Amino acid sequence: MFKVLLSMFTLVSLMTNVQAYSGDSYKCKVLDAVSLDGKGKLDKDGFGSLYVNPTTEFIVDRGTGRMLNKLLTNHNMNGSPKVLDRGSKDQAYKVITIYEPFVQVDYLFIETYAETKQKPFYFLSGTSLLSGTCVDY
Repeated sequence: MFKVLLSMFTLVSLMTNVQAYSGDSYKCKVLDAVSLDGKGKLDKDGFGSLYVNPTTEFIVDRGTGRMLNKLLTNHNMNGSPKVLDRGSKDQAYKVITIYEPFVQVDYLFIETYAETKQKPFYFLSGTSLLSGTCVDY
């Protein structure tokens, strides 16, 4: 009897998790990018512009916060992302990566509370700021 109850509890827990998160990842498309120039202005032709083209997409693993793309990532041997908030109908999905020994910070923000299928995001990495939209994946 205990095994049956435990199995039922496990099944209900899994179903609840599936309802809360329809996918394990986000698929994000970069639509705009700017970089800080030497005069304190945002420059559309700076380093960030390398990521803006019709095929610039990346996947975000919701559990780890890792961004997966050949060039656009938020992890390496000097830093691993930390999910600060898994997101909800009231809060955004937030991930921070701190690289060491030469400190650099990456920050990913996805508006999970947006009422549309396309969830706006921004990604700040060094002096580059990228934005676009993400969908459940």
